[in-house]
Amino acid sequence: MDSVVIMKILQIFLTVFGAIIAIWGIYDMYGDGQQNSTGIKKILGGASGAAIAFFLMQWAIQQVQTAQSMAGIK
Repeated sequence: MDSVVIMKILQIFLTVFGAIIAIWGIYDMYGDGQQNSTGIKKILGGASGAAIAFFLMQWAIQQVQTAQSMAGIK
């Protein structure tokens, strides 16, 4: 497996993980327990975590691709 492929898989995993946390927060807000403050924290944390992970991994993938092309690695 190429390093870029592994990084893209990690990017997808981290983004999906953040989305799952946000969905869990929605469940906490409107589910059986109805814990508003905990739900809001999970929604914001999951969404921001997913966004940060996506953009940081996108930047890292571009850096690795640039380094590979400069080094002549296919």
